[in-house]
Amino acid sequence: MWLFRYTDLGEANYIYWIGLGMIAIAFFFDKYIHAQFGLSEWRKVRAGIKSESRVKAIRDLAELEKDNTAGHYAGHESDYKRKEKHLKKIIRKSL
Repeated sequence: MWLFRYTDLGEANYIYWIGLGMIAIAFFFDKYIHAQFGLSEWRKVRAGIKSESRVKAIRDLAELEKDNTAGHYAGHESDYKRKEKHLKKIIRKSL
């Protein structure tokens, strides 16, 4: 109704804008609303995925260092450095 008559309200129009702003702020910060829409559950799933990818990257980095120590990257140090840099980047991003 307000959308059809907002020009007739004149200066009182700001009350509706403030009300809409307050509703938007309440929706953004209300955990109960997030729970009803499943947003909090989605955050938990996303955090779990990040944690799993971090653990996998840490394992892969340890295995990469072990292979390098064993001499498997002799003559291919650039490959080792590239893989090491990539895995460290994944670990940093998932913090």
